[in-house]
Amino acid sequence: MTFEATMTQGSLWKRIVEAMKDLVTEANFNCSPEALTIESMDQAHVALVALGLNAGGFAERGYQCHRPQVMGVNLTSLSKVLKVTDDKDSVTLRHEDDTDTLTIQSNGSKKASEYQIKLMEIEADQIGIPEIDYHTLVSMPAGEFAKIVRDMAIFGETVSIDVSREGVKFSGAGDIGEGQATFKSDGPVENAPIGRVKSEVKSEVKSEVKGENVKQEQEDDDDTPIAEKYKSSLNLNDNKASKKGEKSDGVYVSTAEPIQLSFALRYLTTFAKGATLSDRVTIKLAAESPCCVEFKMDGIGFLRWYLAPKVDDAADE
Repeated sequence: MTFEATMTQGSLWKRIVEAMKDLVTEANFNCSPEALTIESMDQAHVALVALGLNAGGFAERGYQCHRPQVMGVNLTSLSKVLKVTDDKDSVTLRHEDDTDTLTIQSNGSKKASEYQIKLMEIEADQIGIPEIDYHTLVSMPAGEFAKIVRDMAIFGETVSIDVSREGVKFSGAGDIGEGQATFKSDGPVENAPIGRVKSEVKSEVKSEVKGENVKQEQEDDDDTPIAEKYKSSLNLNDNKASKKGEKSDGVYVSTAEPIQLSFALRYLTTFAKGATLSDRVTIKLAAESPCCVEFKMDGIGFLRWYLAPKVDDAADE
């Protein structure tokens, strides 16, 4: 056995894969003794995703990788298999030497299940994560971000993001009219709380924004974040949101100068699926450069999306 990764609460595996699969259907899992990472682009080569899961963020002794290796995985197939597992079960992804399959093992208090999917040979170009010096950062509740991009989709296909030291404004315009939402800054981003891992999926943001409603999932009685439940085993630091003066529902803005950029909503609505992973999102902006939409999972890792701004309304990615 050369690779094994166990999430004590398997719903996290589901949400990670669900957040990526609509734009990235196939991806190479780059595994090393230190971390599991994914860097991939959508088929249109418009959006780029970067996932990083630290070895120390898994269940105690739940991550093993004896040598670096690459596994080509169909995320659509993996998502289908993960959906048949129970959210509260421990779920392990395992790959053994000299095999062409990925094993998904689900262990609950009364039942254990095992499934296998075929691995793929994915010829992926070497992807370089953009090295951008972001001078504008916005940290806000992830659920609020997801709602904003859904609301702006009522008016058109593009959202404009205006940032100043006073706050951030999201606006959209179309045939039926205009809409905007403005948030006052509660301080610089360095004072923002850390994004905590969510214990249950609250909603699903679909990739197609026209004529679709958001599917509401049934809420679980226990809403304790995963990172808090397994804090002792993950050896996490105290969450910064508990410090005085930092509001978990606050909006924090840091910028050197005012900036305005526009982005295609059909991509941002898919990025917003990361709201099921973390309670906060950080939006990083720079003039004439791809934005970075980042969901941090405290003590576990991150999911980042990169998307180039729209030059004008006629340039539909």
